[in-house]
Amino acid sequence: MAAARDHAAEHGLDAYGHDEWIDWFSVQRNHVIEIPGSGEGIAYVVAHVDKTDANPLKYASLMVNGMLDELVGFANLGQGAWDNATGVSVALEVARTLRDAQPRLTWRILLVGSEESGLRGSRAHVARLTQDEWSRLRFAINIDTVAKDDRDNCVIENASDPQLMASAVRLAGEAGVPLAVGSLPSSASGDHVPFSRTSFGHDLGRGLMFNLVGGLLPQRSWFTRGGSTKVLTFASCDILDWSDYVAGIVLLPTGRLHGPRDRTSRVDLRKLVGRMRRSGLSGGALIMVTGAPDDSDLAVFRLLSRDYVKTVAMTVAQKENEGILQLKRAGAITVLAAPGATWAPAWREAMETAWSTATPG
Repeated sequence: MAAARDHAAEHGLDAYGHDEWIDWFSVQRNHVIEIPGSGEGIAYVVAHVDKTDANPLKYASLMVNGMLDELVGFANLGQGAWDNATGVSVALEVARTLRDAQPRLTWRILLVGSEESGLRGSRAHVARLTQDEWSRLRFAINIDTVAKDDRDNCVIENASDPQLMASAVRLAGEAGVPLAVGSLPSSASGDHVPFSRTSFGHDLGRGLMFNLVGGLLPQRSWFTRGGSTKVLTFASCDILDWSDYVAGIVLLPTGRLHGPRDRTSRVDLRKLVGRMRRSGLSGGALIMVTGAPDDSDLAVFRLLSRDYVKTVAMTVAQKENEGILQLKRAGAITVLAAPGATWAPAWREAMETAWSTATPG
């Protein structure tokens, strides 16, 4: 969650956000970014920030509603890149875009914790909604495990309102964005579920299904006013394969999800940043702001820089590392500032050295 908050701050969204307690079983938190609209309606974009592995320690934590998650996190071998850093990245980009768009609806970007412990972050959040908020709620969009390198993105038919799904497919086609229609396996769930319908009975049943005996322990999400809204879910097509089902049987991280195969190298950056591409037009400058550059940053640079005349890499590091040197060798203008320092001196020096003549590109 700390990384998600940091990225939100980098987007200038910290003034719009606040943390939200889940309940007494979870040390994780939700983070809510609210972009006010001119009308009365409310819409949600939801993405979970936690990751997990399929291993015996995690299953033991599930029995107590994820209370042990932080203690057993050392055993996680996966990076949580596909599930669900991709969804968080998309949600934050939506928030950044909406901030400058003066939307009609009030948009809440809900970054939830404890999804991997029984949707506990989203269940607790919807339990706090007032009757007035439910009456103003128009729909909720859930983004989970998108941009896989070997499969398309899908709108999920059995986890989406039919009208919203049809609109999504139509708009994607008009924008030239590939979007297929898929479905979730019966064994899978997601943070759209509490928004689609909640009540004490529904929440108790979900707790028993996800946490078994842990579902009998009193929890914040029991105390809900009840409500429902339309939902729309995006995910990679065909999320699970046979290895994921084996993982659920042997309690070992053998699947594509929840294990060491969930790494940044398996995420297709083109699907994540494709909307930033300037197809058919070359010009302007690309500004990248990052810490000490790693392989992921270099991949983004290689993907995007060809569409711009110049690329400026603003890096926060004590000294040049190999990533910065690779950016330089590839033609990027690098601006290096130490943590806590101001950008202005380093920016001025870099511009005077590498881009001293005023040009539009």
